[in-house]
Amino acid sequence: METPERSASQVTDDVDRLSLYQRARRYPRSRIIVEPLLWTKLQLDLLQCTFTGPHPAPPVIMELDNPAHEDIYKDFAWSFSRPRPRDRPDAMRAIFCSFGGLLRPLNDLYFAFGSRDLLLSCLAFVVRREISSGPVAAAYIDHRQLVRLRARKKTYEYAGRQRHTLGLCLGNETNEQFQEPYIVALLIAVAQSQWWFIVKSGLESQASSIKPMVFFSTDDKESLYLYSATVSSAFISMFDNPRVPPTAPQPLHIQITKIPCKPFETLRNRMYALVFSATTPDGVSIYGRGDV
Repeated sequence: METPERSASQVTDDVDRLSLYQRARRYPRSRIIVEPLLWTKLQLDLLQCTFTGPHPAPPVIMELDNPAHEDIYKDFAWSFSRPRPRDRPDAMRAIFCSFGGLLRPLNDLYFAFGSRDLLLSCLAFVVRREISSGPVAAAYIDHRQLVRLRARKKTYEYAGRQRHTLGLCLGNETNEQFQEPYIVALLIAVAQSQWWFIVKSGLESQASSIKPMVFFSTDDKESLYLYSATVSSAFISMFDNPRVPPTAPQPLHIQITKIPCKPFETLRNRMYALVFSATTPDGVSIYGRGDV
């Protein structure tokens, strides 16, 4: 008689000091190594993810000497409410990057797992610098884009083609829209990119942790949602070396902030204040945040 598999709650009670591969081996009869687009609720359990929120955004705003052009607000309001899949990314690109914005757009991010990299579909925002590119400050994904990507993936697999595998996944898809596994993968990808920039700059000793962010939009046309987490270098190392157990527990606590789009005239500077943790441009470091 086969021993029944343990529930997700039983698994997460004692995985604190296991490597990612050791956690995956607890399910020998199931395929766990798949790409992040197919991540599910149990993957969140294996990574010890918790979510809080959505909570209202704090009343902070960045004071800029050069106010954003009026066309930015018009473009955002028009594009964000339209049904076409590309309209909302266009709206986010306009609000963050146009007319002297502090960020510039970047298509897609790499997610690293051991020696393998996978390109994650998203719109990323990089700190604008005069000479070279700055770090990734945040990423953005719309729920309609996720629906389309997953539908395309299922069609691709149904045709019997070879699929590239990467990451951790098992179980049924979550019914909680705000506990979206793909956003967790994007948070990790942003954190990896930020940490790579810090290492490249030779400043690891000055940043024991970082705070990746991902913006998410739903059918709610009045709000945006900002996901953030404090990520340690040890957490990132778990993905660099998935066979090596962490020296201490590395849970991932994710905070969700609800940002009202209106008034559109202040949206850009309100989001800048959240992304950079600063209320003036002087508080923005080259790392993209005032606290790094």
